[in-house]
Amino acid sequence: MAIQLNINDETSTLDTVILGIAVEMGGPGTINPKVEFHLEQDTYPTQDSILEEINHFEKALLENNVKIFKPVNFRNKTQLFTRDLGFVIGDEFFVSNITDTRKKEIEGIEYLLELIDPAKINRIPGEDTCIEGGDVIVKGDNVFVGLSERTNNKGYLYLKEQLARKKNVVQIKLMYDRNDHRETSIHLDCAFQPLGKDHAIIYEKGIKNLSTLYDTLNIPQENIFKVNEWQFVRMFPNILSISPDTIIIEKEFIDLKYWLLEKGFKVIEVKFNQISKLSGLLRCSTLPLIRK
Repeated sequence: MAIQLNINDETSTLDTVILGIAVEMGGPGTINPKVEFHLEQDTYPTQDSILEEINHFEKALLENNVKIFKPVNFRNKTQLFTRDLGFVIGDEFFVSNITDTRKKEIEGIEYLLELIDPAKINRIPGEDTCIEGGDVIVKGDNVFVGLSERTNNKGYLYLKEQLARKKNVVQIKLMYDRNDHRETSIHLDCAFQPLGKDHAIIYEKGIKNLSTLYDTLNIPQENIFKVNEWQFVRMFPNILSISPDTIIIEKEFIDLKYWLLEKGFKVIEVKFNQISKLSGLLRCSTLPLIRK
């Protein structure tokens, strides 16, 4: 079975996705400021709580006719955040140049890459050219690329060159404080997420060149849900659109829920608050392959 890739935005009807897994995860994987905080506070989630939440999310996707692939499981590896492993733009798959501690995770999706036309697979070259899927957001003719601890300027320039005749590639600079998770955007999708019907979720404080984002988006201010610091820590921007008017959110995002309903969106709620302690949420746990 061949996979015909198709991703041109964040909000078209989701057809096929790679969903993260939480089996035999072992201890904490990649350590970042939020993980450090929860380890210090003794609030790091249990394996059972993570598994319960990802299963709840899977059920919601299946109930909405989304086809699901999963990585091959490797014991003692956190294979939850598949978004980081790569991204699709148009009909091309870009394999991330990910941190050494996570390279094994890419092996977990190699069986799926074998189902894609080899001419449509781009493996980002060079150890010093870094880019992860959480920093790449596609919105029509624009591709936003976060400049973060995980994605560097070489990664941005590589993607800009690859898409030169196809997309306008825009760099968005993110805040990062190694010592404070409240001042850290691990990826762009922790601070910004476009929604259907010309709406968006934005944490303004988390973006250093905010005017660049607003100028490129060019949407009315009343269509933007502006996240406060507490909402940022809870990862409000990291939702998942499964159609232009249907959005999956964490069930404790009450303020966002009512704003979305007021704007005419359908909201699906799932329990995902424990997984958020690992610095990822709904978008992080999914790698879309096909949207229609």
